[in-house]
Amino acid sequence: MFIPVHVNTITATATGSHIKTVTCEKCAREFFYELSRSAKGQASSVYGLYPEATKIKAQKKAQENLAKRLARDVELVPCPNCRWVNDAATRIFRRAKYRKFLPYAVFIFVIGAIVAGALYEFSQWKPSDIFAMSIFAGGALFLPAMLLTIQHLLRKRIDPNASPGAPHVPPGTPPALVPQTGMGEEPVLLPVASAASDSDVSWAVYRTGKLNFAPLCCECLESTTNRFKQTLRVKDEALAVPFCPACQRRTRKKWWLQFLAALIVAGVIGGVIAYVPERLETSGRFVMAGFIIFGLMLPVLIVITTWSKPYRVRAVDSHRGVFKIAFRNPAYTAIVIRKLGEDDGVFARAT
Repeated sequence: MFIPVHVNTITATATGSHIKTVTCEKCAREFFYELSRSAKGQASSVYGLYPEATKIKAQKKAQENLAKRLARDVELVPCPNCRWVNDAATRIFRRAKYRKFLPYAVFIFVIGAIVAGALYEFSQWKPSDIFAMSIFAGGALFLPAMLLTIQHLLRKRIDPNASPGAPHVPPGTPPALVPQTGMGEEPVLLPVASAASDSDVSWAVYRTGKLNFAPLCCECLESTTNRFKQTLRVKDEALAVPFCPACQRRTRKKWWLQFLAALIVAGVIGGVIAYVPERLETSGRFVMAGFIIFGLMLPVLIVITTWSKPYRVRAVDSHRGVFKIAFRNPAYTAIVIRKLGEDDGVFARAT
Protein backbone atom coordinates (compact mmCIF):
# COMPACT_ATOMS: atom_id res chain seq x y z
CA MET A 1 0.00 0.00 0.00
CA PHE A 2 1.39 3.37 -1.04
CA ILE A 3 1.21 6.10 1.62
CA PRO A 4 1.86 9.63 0.29
CA VAL A 5 4.43 11.60 2.28
CA HIS A 6 4.07 15.35 2.50
CA VAL A 7 7.37 17.26 2.58
CA ASN A 8 7.35 20.90 3.63
CA THR A 9 10.22 22.98 2.23
CA ILE A 10 11.29 26.29 3.76
CA THR A 11 13.42 28.76 1.83
CA ALA A 12 15.53 31.43 3.54
CA THR A 13 17.48 34.32 2.03
CA ALA A 14 20.68 35.83 3.39
CA THR A 15 22.19 39.13 2.27
CA GLY A 16 25.64 40.40 3.12
CA SER A 17 28.77 42.14 1.90
CA HIS A 18 32.53 41.71 2.05
CA ILE A 19 35.44 44.08 1.45
CA LYS A 20 37.61 42.74 -1.39
CA THR A 21 41.26 43.71 -1.75
CA VAL A 22 42.62 44.24 -5.28
CA THR A 23 46.12 44.92 -6.60
CA CYS A 24 46.13 46.44 -10.08
CA GLU A 25 47.99 44.39 -12.69
CA LYS A 26 49.11 47.54 -14.52
CA CYS A 27 50.27 50.02 -11.88
CA ALA A 28 50.38 47.80 -8.75
CA ARG A 29 48.03 50.19 -6.94
CA GLU A 30 46.15 48.55 -4.09
CA PHE A 31 42.49 49.41 -3.60
CA PHE A 32 39.32 47.88 -2.25
CA TYR A 33 35.65 47.49 -3.06
CA GLU A 34 32.55 46.20 -1.31
CA LEU A 35 31.04 43.06 -2.80
CA SER A 36 27.31 42.66 -2.01
CA ARG A 37 25.47 39.42 -2.63
CA SER A 38 22.41 37.45 -1.55
CA ALA A 39 21.94 33.69 -1.43
CA LYS A 40 19.15 31.24 -0.68
CA GLY A 41 19.06 28.14 1.43
CA GLN A 42 16.43 25.41 1.71
CA ALA A 43 15.53 22.84 4.33
CA SER A 44 12.74 20.26 4.34
CA SER A 45 10.72 18.47 6.98
CA VAL A 46 8.24 15.61 6.70
CA TYR A 47 4.64 16.69 7.36
CA GLY A 48 5.91 20.10 8.52
CA LEU A 49 7.38 18.70 11.76
CA TYR A 50 9.80 20.88 13.75
CA PRO A 51 9.19 24.09 11.75
CA GLU A 52 11.51 26.23 13.86
CA ALA A 53 14.40 23.80 13.50
CA THR A 54 13.74 23.58 9.76
CA LYS A 55 13.74 27.38 9.49
CA ILE A 56 17.02 27.63 11.40
CA LYS A 57 18.55 24.97 9.14
CA ALA A 58 17.42 26.87 6.02
CA GLN A 59 18.90 30.12 7.39
CA LYS A 60 22.17 28.36 8.17
CA LYS A 61 22.30 26.94 4.64
CA ALA A 62 21.62 30.40 3.21
CA GLN A 63 24.49 31.86 5.27
CA GLU A 64 26.81 29.10 4.04
CA ASN A 65 25.86 29.74 0.41
CA LEU A 66 26.31 33.48 0.95
CA ALA A 67 29.80 32.96 2.38
CA LYS A 68 30.74 30.88 -0.69
CA ARG A 69 29.45 33.57 -3.07
CA LEU A 70 31.28 36.37 -1.25
CA ALA A 71 34.51 34.36 -1.43
CA ARG A 72 34.08 33.34 -5.09
CA ASP A 73 32.40 36.23 -6.90
CA VAL A 74 34.06 39.38 -8.19
CA GLU A 75 33.05 42.73 -9.64
CA LEU A 76 34.75 44.53 -12.53
CA VAL A 77 35.96 47.51 -10.52
CA PRO A 78 38.53 49.68 -12.36
CA CYS A 79 41.74 50.79 -10.69
CA PRO A 80 41.23 54.35 -9.39
CA ASN A 81 44.73 55.25 -10.61
CA CYS A 82 45.01 53.89 -14.19
CA ARG A 83 41.37 52.79 -14.80
CA TRP A 84 42.42 49.19 -15.63
CA VAL A 85 40.28 46.15 -14.77
CA ASN A 86 42.32 43.07 -13.90
CA ASP A 87 42.17 40.28 -16.48
CA ALA A 88 41.85 37.69 -13.70
CA ALA A 89 38.67 39.37 -12.46
CA THR A 90 37.33 39.53 -16.01
CA ARG A 91 37.85 35.77 -16.50
CA ILE A 92 36.02 34.96 -13.23
CA PHE A 93 33.22 37.37 -14.14
CA ARG A 94 32.82 35.77 -17.57
CA ARG A 95 32.49 32.28 -16.12
CA ALA A 96 29.55 33.43 -14.01
CA LYS A 97 27.62 34.71 -17.06
CA TYR A 98 25.41 32.72 -19.44
CA ARG A 99 25.56 29.57 -17.31
CA LYS A 100 22.21 28.26 -18.55
CA PHE A 101 23.70 27.41 -21.94
CA LEU A 102 25.51 24.36 -20.50
CA PRO A 103 22.47 22.53 -19.00
CA TYR A 104 20.50 23.24 -22.18
CA ALA A 105 23.34 21.76 -24.24
CA VAL A 106 23.53 18.68 -21.99
CA PHE A 107 19.74 18.21 -22.15
CA ILE A 108 19.70 18.38 -25.96
CA PHE A 109 22.64 15.95 -26.19
CA VAL A 110 21.01 13.41 -23.86
CA ILE A 111 17.61 13.54 -25.61
CA GLY A 112 19.21 13.32 -29.06
CA ALA A 113 21.42 10.42 -27.99
CA ILE A 114 18.47 8.52 -26.48
CA VAL A 115 16.32 8.96 -29.59
CA ALA A 116 19.18 8.06 -31.92
CA GLY A 117 19.96 4.98 -29.80
CA ALA A 118 16.32 3.89 -29.86
CA LEU A 119 16.19 4.28 -33.64
CA TYR A 120 19.40 2.25 -33.95
CA GLU A 121 18.00 -0.50 -31.70
CA PHE A 122 14.70 -0.86 -33.53
CA SER A 123 15.83 0.19 -36.98
CA GLN A 124 15.13 -2.02 -39.97
CA TRP A 125 17.89 -0.18 -41.84
CA LYS A 126 15.56 1.35 -44.35
CA PRO A 127 16.65 4.64 -45.95
CA SER A 128 14.05 6.52 -43.88
CA ASP A 129 15.34 4.92 -40.65
CA ILE A 130 18.94 5.74 -41.48
CA PHE A 131 18.00 9.33 -42.35
CA ALA A 132 16.08 9.85 -39.07
CA MET A 133 18.88 8.29 -37.05
CA SER A 134 21.41 10.56 -38.75
CA ILE A 135 19.28 13.66 -38.06
CA PHE A 136 18.97 12.96 -34.33
CA ALA A 137 22.61 11.87 -33.95
CA GLY A 138 23.81 14.96 -35.82
CA GLY A 139 21.50 17.22 -33.83
CA ALA A 140 22.72 15.70 -30.57
CA LEU A 141 26.24 16.83 -31.51
CA PHE A 142 25.67 19.98 -33.55
CA LEU A 143 23.10 21.83 -31.41
CA PRO A 144 25.03 21.50 -28.09
CA ALA A 145 28.23 22.54 -29.87
CA MET A 146 26.43 25.57 -31.30
CA LEU A 147 25.06 26.56 -27.88
CA LEU A 148 28.48 26.28 -26.24
CA THR A 149 30.03 28.30 -29.08
CA ILE A 150 27.44 31.05 -28.59
CA GLN A 151 28.14 30.98 -24.85
CA HIS A 152 31.87 31.40 -25.52
CA LEU A 153 31.32 34.29 -27.93
CA LEU A 154 28.96 36.10 -25.56
CA ARG A 155 31.43 35.75 -22.72
CA LYS A 156 34.28 37.07 -24.89
CA ARG A 157 32.23 40.21 -25.55
CA ILE A 158 32.66 41.12 -21.87
CA ASP A 159 35.82 43.19 -22.13
CA PRO A 160 35.90 46.23 -19.84
CA ASN A 161 39.38 47.17 -21.12
CA ALA A 162 38.33 47.43 -24.78
CA SER A 163 38.75 51.21 -24.49
CA PRO A 164 41.96 51.85 -22.48
CA GLY A 165 41.47 54.45 -19.79
CA ALA A 166 37.68 54.42 -20.21
CA PRO A 167 36.50 51.02 -18.93
CA HIS A 168 32.98 49.89 -19.70
CA VAL A 169 31.71 48.26 -16.53
CA PRO A 170 28.34 46.55 -15.96
CA PRO A 171 25.50 48.52 -14.36
CA GLY A 172 25.61 48.39 -10.59
CA THR A 173 29.39 48.01 -10.37
CA PRO A 174 30.48 49.18 -6.90
CA PRO A 175 33.00 52.01 -6.58
CA ALA A 176 36.65 51.52 -5.80
CA LEU A 177 37.49 52.30 -2.18
CA VAL A 178 40.75 54.00 -1.26
CA PRO A 179 42.06 54.59 2.28
CA GLN A 180 42.17 58.18 3.47
CA THR A 181 43.80 59.30 6.72
CA GLY A 182 43.42 62.52 8.65
CA MET A 183 45.29 64.14 11.50
CA GLY A 184 45.43 61.52 14.24
CA GLU A 185 42.52 59.60 12.75
CA GLU A 186 42.10 55.98 11.75
CA PRO A 187 42.16 55.47 7.97
CA VAL A 188 38.74 55.21 6.35
CA LEU A 189 37.77 53.85 2.93
CA LEU A 190 36.29 56.49 0.65
CA PRO A 191 34.61 55.73 -2.71
CA VAL A 192 36.02 56.65 -6.11
CA ALA A 193 33.40 56.41 -8.85
CA SER A 194 33.84 53.38 -11.12
CA ALA A 195 32.01 54.99 -14.01
CA ALA A 196 29.99 58.03 -14.92
CA SER A 197 26.45 58.19 -13.63
CA ASP A 198 23.74 56.63 -15.77
CA SER A 199 22.13 59.06 -18.18
CA ASP A 200 18.71 57.41 -17.71
CA VAL A 201 17.23 59.45 -14.86
CA SER A 202 13.90 57.58 -14.93
CA TRP A 203 15.35 54.57 -13.06
CA ALA A 204 17.62 54.25 -10.03
CA VAL A 205 20.06 51.32 -10.27
CA TYR A 206 20.94 49.73 -6.94
CA ARG A 207 22.75 46.72 -5.50
CA THR A 208 21.33 44.21 -3.04
CA GLY A 209 21.29 45.62 0.46
CA LYS A 210 22.34 49.10 -0.69
CA LEU A 211 18.96 50.75 -1.20
CA ASN A 212 18.26 53.35 1.49
CA PHE A 213 15.27 55.67 1.32
CA ALA A 214 15.05 59.28 2.39
CA PRO A 215 12.41 59.71 5.17
CA LEU A 216 10.01 61.39 2.75
CA CYS A 217 6.76 60.01 1.38
CA CYS A 218 7.55 58.67 -2.09
CA GLU A 219 4.25 60.12 -3.37
CA CYS A 220 3.83 63.60 -1.85
CA LEU A 221 7.40 64.07 -0.46
CA GLU A 222 6.06 64.91 3.01
CA SER A 223 8.20 63.84 5.96
CA THR A 224 7.05 60.45 7.27
CA THR A 225 8.19 57.35 9.11
CA ASN A 226 5.30 55.18 7.85
CA ARG A 227 5.92 52.45 5.26
CA PHE A 228 3.90 51.27 2.29
CA LYS A 229 1.59 48.32 2.96
CA GLN A 230 -0.22 46.38 0.27
CA THR A 231 -4.01 46.11 0.50
CA LEU A 232 -3.70 42.48 -0.61
CA ARG A 233 -0.59 40.48 0.16
CA VAL A 234 0.93 38.77 -2.85
CA LYS A 235 3.89 36.43 -3.26
CA ASP A 236 6.43 39.20 -3.91
CA GLU A 237 6.35 41.29 -0.74
CA ALA A 238 6.33 45.06 -1.20
CA LEU A 239 9.41 47.11 -0.42
CA ALA A 240 9.14 49.13 2.77
CA VAL A 241 9.22 52.47 0.97
CA PRO A 242 8.23 55.63 2.91
CA PHE A 243 4.50 56.22 2.46
CA CYS A 244 2.50 58.70 4.54
CA PRO A 245 -0.91 57.73 6.03
CA ALA A 246 -2.82 60.07 3.69
CA CYS A 247 -1.30 58.51 0.56
CA GLN A 248 -1.85 55.04 2.04
CA ARG A 249 -5.56 55.74 2.54
CA ARG A 250 -5.90 57.19 -0.95
CA THR A 251 -4.15 54.17 -2.52
CA ARG A 252 -6.27 51.73 -0.52
CA LYS A 253 -9.49 53.51 -1.54
CA LYS A 254 -8.46 53.40 -5.20
CA TRP A 255 -7.69 49.67 -4.87
CA TRP A 256 -11.16 48.91 -3.48
CA LEU A 257 -12.89 50.96 -6.19
CA GLN A 258 -10.99 49.07 -8.88
CA PHE A 259 -11.80 45.77 -7.16
CA LEU A 260 -15.53 46.52 -6.96
CA ALA A 261 -15.65 47.72 -10.58
CA ALA A 262 -13.88 44.56 -11.74
CA LEU A 263 -16.18 42.40 -9.60
CA ILE A 264 -19.28 43.96 -11.20
CA VAL A 265 -17.90 43.43 -14.71
CA ALA A 266 -16.90 39.83 -13.89
CA GLY A 267 -20.34 39.20 -12.40
CA VAL A 268 -22.06 40.46 -15.54
CA ILE A 269 -19.84 38.35 -17.78
CA GLY A 270 -20.27 35.27 -15.60
CA GLY A 271 -24.05 35.71 -15.48
CA VAL A 272 -24.37 36.13 -19.24
CA ILE A 273 -22.22 33.08 -20.01
CA ALA A 274 -24.00 30.96 -17.39
CA TYR A 275 -27.38 31.92 -18.91
CA VAL A 276 -26.46 30.61 -22.38
CA PRO A 277 -26.73 26.80 -21.80
CA GLU A 278 -30.35 25.74 -22.24
CA ARG A 279 -30.50 22.46 -20.32
CA LEU A 280 -28.93 23.58 -17.06
CA GLU A 281 -30.54 23.85 -13.66
CA THR A 282 -30.48 27.07 -11.65
CA SER A 283 -27.96 25.69 -9.15
CA GLY A 284 -25.70 24.66 -12.02
CA ARG A 285 -25.89 28.15 -13.50
CA PHE A 286 -24.85 29.66 -10.16
CA VAL A 287 -21.91 27.26 -9.89
CA MET A 288 -20.86 27.98 -13.46
CA ALA A 289 -21.11 31.74 -12.91
CA GLY A 290 -19.08 31.42 -9.70
CA PHE A 291 -16.24 29.59 -11.46
CA ILE A 292 -16.20 32.19 -14.25
CA ILE A 293 -16.14 35.11 -11.77
CA PHE A 294 -13.34 33.47 -9.79
CA GLY A 295 -11.32 32.79 -12.93
CA LEU A 296 -11.68 36.40 -14.06
CA MET A 297 -11.01 38.02 -10.68
CA LEU A 298 -7.84 36.09 -9.86
CA PRO A 299 -5.65 37.80 -12.52
CA VAL A 300 -7.47 41.11 -11.91
CA LEU A 301 -6.48 41.02 -8.23
CA ILE A 302 -2.84 40.47 -9.18
CA VAL A 303 -2.94 43.34 -11.70
CA ILE A 304 -4.59 45.96 -9.48
CA THR A 305 -2.36 44.98 -6.54
CA THR A 306 0.69 45.47 -8.75
CA TRP A 307 -0.65 48.80 -10.00
CA SER A 308 -1.22 49.97 -6.43
CA LYS A 309 2.49 49.95 -5.70
CA PRO A 310 4.01 53.45 -5.86
CA TYR A 311 7.08 52.03 -7.60
CA ARG A 312 8.27 49.54 -10.23
CA VAL A 313 11.24 47.20 -9.85
CA ARG A 314 13.10 45.48 -12.69
CA ALA A 315 16.06 43.10 -12.59
CA VAL A 316 19.23 44.39 -14.27
CA ASP A 317 21.43 41.42 -13.31
CA SER A 318 19.68 39.14 -10.84
CA HIS A 319 22.77 36.91 -10.46
CA ARG A 320 24.77 39.87 -9.14
CA GLY A 321 21.80 41.26 -7.23
CA VAL A 322 21.54 44.43 -9.32
CA PHE A 323 18.07 45.94 -9.81
CA LYS A 324 16.51 49.21 -10.82
CA ILE A 325 13.56 51.05 -9.31
CA ALA A 326 11.33 53.85 -10.55
CA PHE A 327 8.74 55.63 -8.42
CA ARG A 328 5.40 56.98 -9.53
CA ASN A 329 6.68 60.38 -8.44
CA PRO A 330 9.78 61.10 -10.61
CA ALA A 331 11.04 63.58 -8.00
CA TYR A 332 11.49 60.77 -5.48
CA THR A 333 13.30 58.67 -8.08
CA ALA A 334 15.71 61.60 -8.52
CA ILE A 335 16.23 61.70 -4.74
CA VAL A 336 17.08 57.98 -4.68
CA ILE A 337 19.45 58.38 -7.66
CA ARG A 338 21.18 61.24 -5.86
CA LYS A 339 21.55 59.20 -2.65
CA LEU A 340 22.96 56.18 -4.51
CA GLY A 341 25.34 58.47 -6.42
CA GLU A 342 26.61 60.01 -3.20
CA ASP A 343 27.28 56.56 -1.72
CA ASP A 344 29.22 55.54 -4.87
CA GLY A 345 31.21 58.77 -5.10
CA VAL A 346 29.53 59.89 -8.35
CA PHE A 347 28.05 62.96 -6.66
CA ALA A 348 29.48 65.05 -3.87
CA ARG A 349 27.59 64.69 -0.61
CA ALA A 350 25.25 67.52 0.25
CA THR A 351 26.40 69.51 3.24
